[in-house]
Amino acid sequence: MGKRIKFSNGRRLVDDVIRMANRMPIAGLTGDFEFEKVARLRRMTQPKIAWNVIFMKAYAQVCRQTPETMQGYTGFPWPHLYEHHQPVCMMTIAREHQGVERLFFARFAQPDFFTLEELQEQYDHYRKAPVEEIKQFRHQISFAKTPGLLRRFAWWMLF
Repeated sequence: MGKRIKFSNGRRLVDDVIRMANRMPIAGLTGDFEFEKVARLRRMTQPKIAWNVIFMKAYAQVCRQTPETMQGYTGFPWPHLYEHHQPVCMMTIAREHQGVERLFFARFAQPDFFTLEELQEQYDHYRKAPVEEIKQFRHQISFAKTPGLLRRFAWWMLF
């Protein structure tokens, strides 16, 4: 018979994100792009730009041109839509912390205003700098230590 395992610090925050995502309405978006042309241009870049950085920049540009993509449903204090004033990307990054592999959420504000090289530098920093040196990651570690009821209340207040 199996056994119950308590969530680690890193998994508590991921559990919170999954709970919130399950409550969010989902809408699909479609679009066309010339993938071969982008791949050819990417091969010529130095330093090499990660695909997720390219997609992040492209989607931020779409968001800037289509404000509906920056809208989200909010149920408090009454159901309504909230439109963010700028594109913001949260990218999930797996890192080792205190001997355990965990997920962190790296925030990129207004990625459409940065060059691909600048975004790649930010991305590399999130991937390679010591976890303790990244303020966002330190906050996530601390927040995950908060008791579940308080974390859920904080999430509820945000959304």
